[in-house]
Amino acid sequence: MLLAAAGPPSANPLTPGSQSDSGSSPGADDALPPAADDFFDTPQSGPPADGGQGAGDGGGGAQPGDPPEAPEAPDPVVEDDTTVGPSPASEEDAPDEEGAEAGDGGQNDGSGGASAGSSGDGAQVSALAREVVELADEERAAVGCDPLRTDPELTEASKAHTRDMAERDYMAHESPEGKGPAERAQEAGYDSWSGENVAAGHTSAASVMEGWMDSPGHRKNILDCDNTEVGVAETDTKWAQNFGTG
Repeated sequence: MLLAAAGPPSANPLTPGSQSDSGSSPGADDALPPAADDFFDTPQSGPPADGGQGAGDGGGGAQPGDPPEAPEAPDPVVEDDTTVGPSPASEEDAPDEEGAEAGDGGQNDGSGGASAGSSGDGAQVSALAREVVELADEERAAVGCDPLRTDPELTEASKAHTRDMAERDYMAHESPEGKGPAERAQEAGYDSWSGENVAAGHTSAASVMEGWMDSPGHRKNILDCDNTEVGVAETDTKWAQNFGTG
């Protein structure tokens, strides 16, 4: 299984988008190549993701991932990428292997965000997505962060990306045409995008969350108290978790 994290732009564009060398490498809007230890298990196959460029505001860029290795081992592969976001540059560069964190100083308005789907209108949230948000909220509560509010626009952006990754069999922050997470969020009507985690091969919310929490970059996005809104989607074991600062 593959995991990739993207975050807002920083001085150093790290790429979550092109995250693991092993499977399709995830890419974020402006990304840097993943660190050598980005993968924790065996690399999964998948078309090499173009170096995802850091998407969205803020985060360190994730490096473009090396071409994905063929999925020989079923073990999940974790890729850590940091995405560089286009707008605010006030973000800290994430470590090479870490996923990009949403850096614009997001505001913690996410008080009420109950786990999945508190926002009413908008994309429907699946049971798996709700479970991911609930698990993320448990992790956030342990470090003093407010629960996330599920945003319909971020959810729609995540759904569009997982469908595209599933249909075209790749895993990256950037699409083959170079569209990154921040751009997808804007197209869905969301302007405060701050980070993205992607993964492939996981068949349960618990599994994908465990993979993300075991990866510095992905964990950073999840435990960033400035991230107050989230949108999660899964299509044929392709996952996307997008964050915003409301």
